[in-house]
Amino acid sequence: MTRVGTLSDAVATIVRNYTEETYVSQSELARRSGISQPHISNVFNGKTVFTLDQLDRVCDALGLQLISVIHEADVITRRD
Repeated sequence: MTRVGTLSDAVATIVRNYTEETYVSQSELARRSGISQPHISNVFNGKTVFTLDQLDRVCDALGLQLISVIHEADVITRRD
């Protein structure tokens, strides 16, 4: 797993890893979530972050629970 420093970095890593594991492209995630593909790419590349509302839409699009993603990100940042 990639080392992350902030909660936002950890969230991006979790979402990116999940999309890769489930073969969901950035374009497909954009279509499902209503968030532009360039914005998703920028989040995955650490140039920007998801707002809480955007993260909620991404989680819905991927069938993930928002609270679980945030909790996992918190655990990762405290571990690293």
